[in-house]
Amino acid sequence: MLPASPRGFGTVGSVSLPPDEVDRSGRPNIVLIITDQQRHDQLGSWSDGFFETPHLDRLADDGTRFDTTYTMSTLCAPARGSLLTGLYPNRFRGHRDDRPDGGGRSVREGFFTVAHQLRAAGYQTAHVGKGHFKPMRARHGFDHLRVAEHLNLYRNESPRPVDDHVAWLLWQGKAEPLATGLFPPRHPDAERVREQLSAVRYPLPQQFHPTSWVTDEAISWLEARPTDRPFYLQVSYPHPHTPYNPPAPYAGRYDPADITLPDREQGLQGMAPQLRHWLTTHAAPGTRIVGDHPETTIRRVLTYIRALIVQIDDAVGRLLEHVDLDDTIVFFVSDHGDFGGHRGLLSKVPCVALEDLARVPMFGSGGGIGAGRRITTPVSSGDLTPTILDLARAGGPLDQLDGVSLVPALRDGTAPPERTLYTHSMHGYPMARRGRMKLVGELLGDERMLFDMEEDPGETNDLADAPEHRGLVEDLFDEILRIRGMDELSLEAPTPG
Repeated sequence: MLPASPRGFGTVGSVSLPPDEVDRSGRPNIVLIITDQQRHDQLGSWSDGFFETPHLDRLADDGTRFDTTYTMSTLCAPARGSLLTGLYPNRFRGHRDDRPDGGGRSVREGFFTVAHQLRAAGYQTAHVGKGHFKPMRARHGFDHLRVAEHLNLYRNESPRPVDDHVAWLLWQGKAEPLATGLFPPRHPDAERVREQLSAVRYPLPQQFHPTSWVTDEAISWLEARPTDRPFYLQVSYPHPHTPYNPPAPYAGRYDPADITLPDREQGLQGMAPQLRHWLTTHAAPGTRIVGDHPETTIRRVLTYIRALIVQIDDAVGRLLEHVDLDDTIVFFVSDHGDFGGHRGLLSKVPCVALEDLARVPMFGSGGGIGAGRRITTPVSSGDLTPTILDLARAGGPLDQLDGVSLVPALRDGTAPPERTLYTHSMHGYPMARRGRMKLVGELLGDERMLFDMEEDPGETNDLADAPEHRGLVEDLFDEILRIRGMDELSLEAPTPG
């Protein structure tokens, strides 16, 4: 059963108690499964079965779904930093060469993370898969770290690292077919973007694909770990993010001819003029579905995204065979979403906080979590850090985090508190949602878009100019500015006693 969720258990501030003073009895194992760039509606039960994800659907049905979950950032590195810390991207200690507004920052070594806190409280901690850390193998509190990355992110790191997946391929003598793509340019031009967004079947058998490797490595750790302590395991799949490269047999699972091509105008109604012009004209060279790609490429990309998600679902099913859900809680989340053809775009550029990118799938299951519950109150993916620490009775600076614990919702279905949720955007259009109303505001201009998300989930009817909403528009935009202006916290990583 779930613990009682006392705040501050086992610590004062962020300083851990000695191990012999920390109660380790009855605390759950915790697995966090993270996908990369998966829309909120790209699971079976979220898509009327279009995406075939029976293992994830069953896990969600046996647990508690958070149907309206927002990421703290529409960009990978800061979104993952928020998952590590429960803080908005401008609030955790980032790298000095990152943008000061948190646009591209990743967590600095030595700063507080969920893994540091759990480790200090006696948990075994492991991360397998994409970390997006800086440097690649940054010490963020994981006893065991095995990474599978997009290597172009690390082209400026010296010496240039090879991730553990590629090192394994080299050891297997299987890296040669991938050699030309190991270190593509970090800032590609439009032609390179078009190449990245093309869809090509993985050139090696399925067992060598990163999805398979991540799963195998996670299972190996689960089988070999000591069983005298509870564990925290992050399993982070690099897909369905580009490259769109499912292996056989997944690459042939669906016929591209069966894909309904998105309408170039779908989701563009109701856009403020400047943002609509940006989305349709010049903001994202190489990512537009009109003009940048032939129809055959668009069909193949959308088909391969679907195939990659099926592959991940099968991998999760295999992983769950090695997890005892009686004493283990499994969370599932994506770092951020994807346009997926909507609004005439592929991928995530421009990184504006529309529902396509800001809203993500999230649920928890196992370990006494209530089954069959659907929480509709909006929450944040950043709520996972305080929730996990609460479940583990690991203490930590919970009252200083921007996320809130969702344990009451998991335990008895209590609705989370209604609050203003914020999603950071690299491209100047962040969002704030309060209740049913959501504002997308232009930071460097005067465009404001207000949507009633219950009446208009597709964000096609801008209400910002309605006289009755002027006060709300101003209030929500002031809240965006307030959150963006909050100071970076000084939270040191706790150490095991």
